[in-house]
Amino acid sequence: MTKRLLVVAFVAAFAVSCSSSGGDQASGSSSATPPPSSGASTSASAPSTDSGSAPVPNDPSVRWMDSFCRPIDDLVKSASTQPQIDSSNPDAMRTSLATFFGNIADQLGKTSAALKALGPSPVKGGDEAAKALATQYDKTRTAFLETKQKLEATKDPNALAASMADIGPKMQALGSSNPLASLENNKDLANAAKQAPHCQALATP
Repeated sequence: MTKRLLVVAFVAAFAVSCSSSGGDQASGSSSATPPPSSGASTSASAPSTDSGSAPVPNDPSVRWMDSFCRPIDDLVKSASTQPQIDSSNPDAMRTSLATFFGNIADQLGKTSAALKALGPSPVKGGDEAAKALATQYDKTRTAFLETKQKLEATKDPNALAASMADIGPKMQALGSSNPLASLENNKDLANAAKQAPHCQALATP
């Protein structure tokens, strides 16, 4: 995905805030600056190419690929939305991040379900690509749910910092991964993706 997750820096800031604070002193020890408000951390979407208005060519391969990419495009938009974080208030920050991770986990589940529900691919290799990506998203969803639960279960600064340190690389991997990489060696699927509006939206910086 060329659209990166925007929250990684805030996750790092939260880890620093937790590890350097006993709780009430966080506002004096954190150097993070609260990000500008960009909307709630629920279902708001980051600006992106309006792929929904583009017509899908009436070709079975292209239409299948557009259905393949549509839920992934929705996932990218959801995961690119910045949560509202106040770095001077660890409790509020913890709650915002827990909600954010829960929202991403929900969207990962929806994306996986949509990929599993796709009809048979008209191109050889499509079914395998959808199954592999759905399995990957299921594993990632579990990691986000576990972090959400840890954030909700404890206020221990060391435990919270450890949770953030663990989820950070997973967020970076999700944000930098290319869900269409597995199609590059399949000329028919790759060509169909080039004509599918939602697949092209994924390639938009």
